[in-house]
Amino acid sequence: TSATLCWKLNEYSAFTEQIMASTSAGNYYSYAGGQLPGTTVFYYLTATNSSSDTSRSPSAGRYSFSVIADTAAPSIIHTPVTDTPKTAGYPVSARIYDNAGVQEACLYWNTQAEGLFNKLIMTVKSGSDVYVAMIPGQNLGATVYYFITATDINSRTGRLPDPSGN
Repeated sequence: TSATLCWKLNEYSAFTEQIMASTSAGNYYSYAGGQLPGTTVFYYLTATNSSSDTSRSPSAGRYSFSVIADTAAPSIIHTPVTDTPKTAGYPVSARIYDNAGVQEACLYWNTQAEGLFNKLIMTVKSGSDVYVAMIPGQNLGATVYYFITATDINSRTGRLPDPSGN
């Protein structure tokens, strides 16, 4: 079984064919090279099975997308965790948006207002823009300080709360 990405940058050029790589889960991926903002990429996909049967998507025509400029860091929307009498873990969630795509979301926490913070990688809930991490349980009376960061695929980083106070 194989898959091919066929792409071009304008109506008049020929399609470039790239064999797509396979993941262990049976998904395929490829890249249409680094394109400048404002570029439109036209493409279609083909797949061939072990019997040499080939299918095409779309069956006729092509898909397209435009490359957009990444002008801002990710936006983070979060409702702060309230004081709680429980000593189990504390789930922290945030909606994180970015026009170019989120590369990584992290939750940093500490029981001191200063010093080194512990880093937790936040996981995205399947099919959503909600990221979650769990601060480990603490003793009653402990104060937990935390902040969230999100970095997009172009290394722009947003933080909540914003250290500048904005």
